[in-house]
Amino acid sequence: ILFTATITAVVDPMDAATLQARLKEKTQAADYERLSQEYKKTQADYEQLKNEAAVLKQKLATASTPPEQQRIRTAITQNEQGFSAEQWLEKGNMLQMGQHDYFNALAAYGQAIALNPQYTEAYIQRGRAYRAKGDPQAALRDYSQALTLDPQASEAYVLRAQLYDGCRRYSEAAADYSRALALGPQPQVYVSRGDVYYEQHQYTAALADYEAALAEDGSCCGALYGKARIYDQLHHSAEARAAYQQLLDCSDASAGYSYYVLYARKRVELLQRQAA
Repeated sequence: ILFTATITAVVDPMDAATLQARLKEKTQAADYERLSQEYKKTQADYEQLKNEAAVLKQKLATASTPPEQQRIRTAITQNEQGFSAEQWLEKGNMLQMGQHDYFNALAAYGQAIALNPQYTEAYIQRGRAYRAKGDPQAALRDYSQALTLDPQASEAYVLRAQLYDGCRRYSEAAADYSRALALGPQPQVYVSRGDVYYEQHQYTAALADYEAALAEDGSCCGALYGKARIYDQLHHSAEARAAYQQLLDCSDASAGYSYYVLYARKRVELLQRQAA
C-alpha cells in the first residue's frame, strides 16, 4: 500500500482480514520462540538420560546377585529406549526448527513415538510439524493424543485451540483456551481467547480477557489492540482513542506490532478530528 503527500482523506492501512493475518504471524513467531525453548529442554533431558545410563552401567558392574543384575539390566533397557526416543525427538526438532524439513521431521517424531508410545512431547511436536505441513486434521489428532496422555499439557490445549480458531470452530477454541488458562495464567492465551470471543461478538467477555492479559503484562500490545478494536466497534470513541494511544506508547510495539501501530496512529488521528 502506497501513501503519497496528495492523499488528504484518512485511509485505514489495513482491513480486518489483513489485521487478522498479522495476528497469526505474531502467533507463529511466539510458537517459534516456544519451540526454541523446548529444543533447549530436550537437549537437557538428553544429557540427563546419558548420565543415568552411565550410572546404571556402573551399578551393573558391581551388582553381586542375579536378581539385582536382572533388575539393573531391565532399567538399562528402559533407559536406552528413552534415550533413543529423546534422540529422535531432538532430530525432529532440529529438522523442523532449523531446516523446515517437515517430511523428515515427521518421520523422526514417528520413530520417537514408536519407541515410547507414551511420549507426550513427541505427539505435540509432530502435531506442530503436521500443522506447518498443511495437515490440520493430523495435527488435531496428535494434540488430542498428547492430551489423552497428559491432561495437564497446557501447550497442547493452546495449539489445538489455534487449530479450532483457524477453522472458525470458535466454541471449541474458547474451551481449549480456557483449559489452558485453568492450568496457569498466560497473557497471550487471554488475548487469543479474547479474539475468539470478539469473533463471536461477545464483546464483554473479550474485554474481560484483554484486561486479564494486561493485568499479567501491562504492555501486552495484543490486548491493547483488542480493547481499542472493541471500543471502536461500539463507537466508544474516547475509550478507543485512549486504548490506541496506549498501544502507540507500548515499549515493544515497534518491534512486533508495526502494522498495529500504523493502524492505531491513523485511528487516533481520525478520532481526534471527529472529537474536535
